Amino acid sequence: MKTIIKNTQKGFTLVELMVVIAIIAILAAVAIPMYSNYVNKARISTALGNIGTLKVNIAEQNTNSNPTEGGILTGVLAVDNPAVTDNGATYTTTVKVGTGDIKMAFTAPVTGDITMVPTITGSGSIIKWTCTAANFPSDGVLPSSCPLSI
Repeated sequence: MKTIIKNTQKGFTLVELMVVIAIIAILAAVAIPMYSNYVNKARISTALGNIGTLKVNIAEQNTNSNPTEGGILTGVLAVDNPAVTDNGATYTTTVKVGTGDIKMAFTAPVTGDITMVPTITGSGSIIKWTCTAANFPSDGVLPSSCPLSI
């Protein structure tokens, strides 16, 4: 009687391994830039949150005796403009004396400028901050509340 020996495959072929590597490479090529944008957006959002006390200080210094709807702040004095390092992103803040505009200049790894402009709304008790951004490489790293101006 003849004995039939069954040949079974043990392991993967070279082609199968190359297909798996190609799939992983394609996924990484898509995921890495998306993650980088996510991290940069988080850094910018954190920086915008960190200037909250600065915005309060500016609002408290407003000496406009006759506030009008849509008016600008007046009488804002010089305030501290520290260079801040936060989560790997470095940015500096400057405040425009007199009107209270805040300009944030970002350096590596996030580059660009964000300007926060205060305007008086209602009877003068509410201050609305308008955000504009410039010199960023793309709009994808900015929060939706701060559009990129061209």
